Amino acid sequence: MSIYQALKDTASARDWRDVVRAVHRSAGRGASRAIAEAVGVSTTTARRWIAKAEGRGGQAPSQRVAGRMEAIMDMADDDMMIADALMSAQAIDCGVVKVVYDGRDQGHRTIGLLTVDGPMQAELQQAAALIMEGDHAGAEQLISDALLGGYSSQRARDSRDILRGTLKISAFRTGLHIM
Repeated sequence: MSIYQALKDTASARDWRDVVRAVHRSAGRGASRAIAEAVGVSTTTARRWIAKAEGRGGQAPSQRVAGRMEAIMDMADDDMMIADALMSAQAIDCGVVKVVYDGRDQGHRTIGLLTVDGPMQAELQQAAALIMEGDHAGAEQLISDALLGGYSSQRARDSRDILRGTLKISAFRTGLHIM
């Protein structure tokens, strides 16, 4: 499973809250208007939904508009959900990954659970921007570097850059989970 496919699988929207948060992060101040127009509610109601989705009080959508919630679910495409997951990641469980060097298989590495620290967060945010621009290959390289760098510094206690440009993650054997 490629990095992009693994991200797509883990970052899919579970419910309306995930989509509302992703739309809010990508659209900023225009999110309430976009949500209101898509569902046919007032911007005040949309702002309340945003607040609820982000855990700041607010209100959940009522049963009256439940039939129109599909419009919210359709607002966020895969790239928006992936970018949102990367930007809000606190930890990433990589499990077992397949690595390559110069296009040749180099076997599997058990990376396991990594805490997203400052340098990794910066790389994941850059990767999120590339995904939103449609540059999936560039984003995959950045994510591979970020995860292998985190593995080097957190697990192997080596320099963060020791594996950069040497190995590349080509697949997630046991899946990828962003927390």
